[in-house]
Amino acid sequence: MQPSPCKPETLLLGTSSDIQYCFDCKMVHLMIGAVTLRLSRAHFQEFVKDMNNGFAKLKMRESAVLDFSQNPIVHLHS
Repeated sequence: MQPSPCKPETLLLGTSSDIQYCFDCKMVHLMIGAVTLRLSRAHFQEFVKDMNNGFAKLKMRESAVLDFSQNPIVHLHS
């Protein structure tokens, strides 16, 4: 007997990726362009946390670069 084919259901059609879930194989299908990742729900949940943390750190880094209070500024008075 062959296993039943995977039938993922679309959860999100995003601008950069598509997210599907198969209730038969219990896997999340994350499609980014030509790349598809098949992740368990636990791995997907951890991946989402890692992506959010990485994005938050990037935003903090960008704001620190643009934060002029951290840069020495000399005020000249005449």
